[in-house]
Amino acid sequence: MGRRVEVLGKAANRISGQVSTLVADLSEPDQAEQVTKRHAEQFGRVDVLVTSVEIGASSEQTGGVGGAAWH
Repeated sequence: MGRRVEVLGKAANRISGQVSTLVADLSEPDQAEQVTKRHAEQFGRVDVLVTSVEIGASSEQTGGVGGAAWH
C-alpha cells in the first residue's frame, strides 16, 4: 500500500507469491477505513501490521501524535 501506483507496481514486481497493491493515503481516515475493509474482504484477518511514517515528518503532518502514542 502506498500513495503512488507506479512505486507500488515496481515493488509488487519484485515480490514472489500473492501480492495485492492498494493506493491510499492513511492520513485520511476514510481511506484508512477502506484499506481495512478491502483487506478483510480479501484476506480475512491481519497477521502482521507494519506502519511507517515519513522520515522528517512534523508533528503537524502526523496529526500531533507523538512517538509514545504509536506504541
